[in-house]
Amino acid sequence: MEDEKILSICIPSHNRADVILENLKDVLKIQDNRFDIVITDTSDRSGDYEKLLAIRDTRVKVIRNDVKSTAMENWFCALENADGIFAFHLNDRDKLIACNLLGFMAFLDRNKDCTGGVCKFLSEKEEPVLYCGVKNTVMNMPYFALHTTGMVFQMKSWRKIPDRKNIFTREKSGCHPHDMILGRLSVMGDMFLYTKHIWEMAPVEFYKKNLSGAGMMRFFEPKERLFELKCCLRELESLDVVGEELKVAKRLQMIKNYINLSTLGYFYHTESEYEAIHYGNTPQKYSILQKKKIIDKVLKLYRRELTLQGKTYASLKNWTYRNFIVGELAKKSHVIKSKQMRKLLRTMNRKRKLREDAMLR
Repeated sequence: MEDEKILSICIPSHNRADVILENLKDVLKIQDNRFDIVITDTSDRSGDYEKLLAIRDTRVKVIRNDVKSTAMENWFCALENADGIFAFHLNDRDKLIACNLLGFMAFLDRNKDCTGGVCKFLSEKEEPVLYCGVKNTVMNMPYFALHTTGMVFQMKSWRKIPDRKNIFTREKSGCHPHDMILGRLSVMGDMFLYTKHIWEMAPVEFYKKNLSGAGMMRFFEPKERLFELKCCLRELESLDVVGEELKVAKRLQMIKNYINLSTLGYFYHTESEYEAIHYGNTPQKYSILQKKKIIDKVLKLYRRELTLQGKTYASLKNWTYRNFIVGELAKKSHVIKSKQMRKLLRTMNRKRKLREDAMLR
């Protein structure tokens, strides 16, 4: 009897055949037929597609996609061709941790009824977390501007989304269509957050040498973040099975998250050397006063575009500045003489970062 295909590892590829081949070396040594690998290639560099075709493993399926396809169209094509119970998205620069793959598949095998999940190190919990019921799935899974690698979709539920192809366009979703899909899946059944180390991003050296794909250059800028938030808010409103009380709570959570991405997240992307260079920008350094001015502009932008008023806006403003001030003070804690004060600031900052890393869950 043929082994049941539990997982399709989906890799949209563009001019990175050598990187993929290196990253798959250990994975293909695993003697297990319950997973396969789907590579959709849009390379326009001579020899890349041929290198992928030369992989001698029956578990690897290479599909030639139109070289003019956008990154999102290629992502969609890879997922659409998955034939496992679950599909796992892996960017062509990122690496699956081979020694943890079997444990991950065992988890999926035990939770086949889940409509999908996220593989991220975003929780203080060491074990995977199951979210059951619409309230828990909606509040904990979608609309966080998640990195595409690490998304897991149950294919049976994926195919119930009639307009899924349209979601994979910038006009519909901003730069994070997978997040929209998680929203659709969150009202179909239980979901999971898999907290164990199953994949890792490309090293810093890679980011310094390689620019991001077209269309992703400016995704971290405040106006782009706001555009994406509006896409997500429209999507939330369209989920008929979500009650009004839950929508209000989710909306506030989403606005907080995107303000955070538009301020502290923006500073990280522009000040970090390898992040800035990777997106074709020159790294910048801001003074505290300059950061405050940027935060003020972002808050005014959000207030105007989302018609935020009264106590809601005041609460968001206080929350934003508290996060900012705690972080900045923690950076300067080494000059504070009081040991207790240094410890307090570092503890507060650690908790703040933990909340951010957990995507405000």
